This record gives sequence, C-alpha cells and structure tokens, in this order.
Amino acid sequence: MPIPIERNELDRMFARCPELFIHAWPIDAGVDRRPFAERSIVQHRAMFEHFRRHLLARGTSVASFGTDDIEAFWQTTEAKTYSQATRMRYVKLLDRLCRHLVFAGVREDNPAAGLLASVRWPEEEPTPQYLDATTDQRL
Repeated sequence: MPIPIERNELDRMFARCPELFIHAWPIDAGVDRRPFAERSIVQHRAMFEHFRRHLLARGTSVASFGTDDIEAFWQTTEAKTYSQATRMRYVKLLDRLCRHLVFAGVREDNPAAGLLASVRWPEEEPTPQYLDATTDQRL
C-alpha cells in the first residue's frame, strides 16, 4: 500500500530520482482522480520496470528518453508480441508518466503524447490469456 506523500514532496523526489515515480505515483493518478485498484498498481509497476530496464540498456533514463526509445521498445522481441490492448496500456502509462514529470519540472517534453492518436482499444474483447507461474514470478 503506497504511503501518502504531499504533492510538493513528490515533485522534489521525482526531480532527484525519476525512477521512484512509479512507487508513489499511483496513489492519486487513477482515472477521475480515483486511486488505481491494487491489481492495476502491480501491473503498472511491472510495465514501468520493464520499460525502465529497456531505457537502462539503451543508456538513457526516465528523465531523458525520447520517441526513438519508445519505438525501439516496440521492436524488442517481447514487445512485438503485445496485443493492441497491451500497447494501449503502455502508451497511456508513458503518457501519464511524462505528463507528471513535465509538471514536476523533471522533463521538458512528453514523447508519448503523439502516440495517443495512433493507438486505440481493440474493437472486440480478446480471449483472456493467463501467465504461467514462471513468467508471473519474473514480472
């Protein structure tokens, strides 16, 4: 359960270490200012960590990545298998991340903003897929 932190304190924390963003951010970043469900927080943290590791491998950070880094992420072996819905979730996560970091003064731009127009939720419900225990542990 995230610990409530004052907004100004969060912004100072993000300025010092943007990678900490995901550990405090979900407390007030849900839809319509309602907190995310615990399952969504776990999913967002796993997605963020996966993207953050991609950035580290490319020699960049949450504070400085660009559209080229996002495009390279989509070309990874794992990301090529993502469903339309999963890609949409990533784009929304990256957009929220960048918007907040711009607001906090950590970033000057939002490289994910332009992607919102190019992705959309699938028209039909996909067949649910469940992770095997090994993959679930890894995430």
